[in-house]
Amino acid sequence: MDDRTAPSFACKRQSLALDYWQRKCTNGRIPYYKAFDPIDVPQLLPHLVVLDVLRYPLDFRYRLIGDEIRTHMGRNVVGLCMREAGIHMEDSDIFRHVREVADSGEPRFYSMDCVGSDRSRGCQQGLTLPFTDHGEHVDKIIEVLSFQWHGSAIPDERATA
Repeated sequence: MDDRTAPSFACKRQSLALDYWQRKCTNGRIPYYKAFDPIDVPQLLPHLVVLDVLRYPLDFRYRLIGDEIRTHMGRNVVGLCMREAGIHMEDSDIFRHVREVADSGEPRFYSMDCVGSDRSRGCQQGLTLPFTDHGEHVDKIIEVLSFQWHGSAIPDERATA
């Protein structure tokens, strides 16, 4: 799949975000984060996660989490790193996916199974967009997420222990 073309599973907001990101690119280079203006795309804000890319060791700090995403996470982790928050460790699919975008500087779509804060099963679909602060490498990542819930919950082993 060409990562600059929305796949069939992408929702309207992800297609809008990719179009916006492509308009902010200049001369084929990733856009500067300061070029991202929330006023241009207010409908995306509840569905965004903004991450700072930290290097040595590689980690990702939650800078902003939209209200819709925070609801699915079940808590506010703004200011924490992925490893520190204990949500997505280095061997998780999400961490690997975000690392690939940070390393390549290319946008990527993904779709994967997930578990909600209420232990419901679902599918998380995302568009991960790289941004730069200084034009040299990826410093920020914006994810535009959507969730589809299947209605069945995963049993909570703690309740039976």
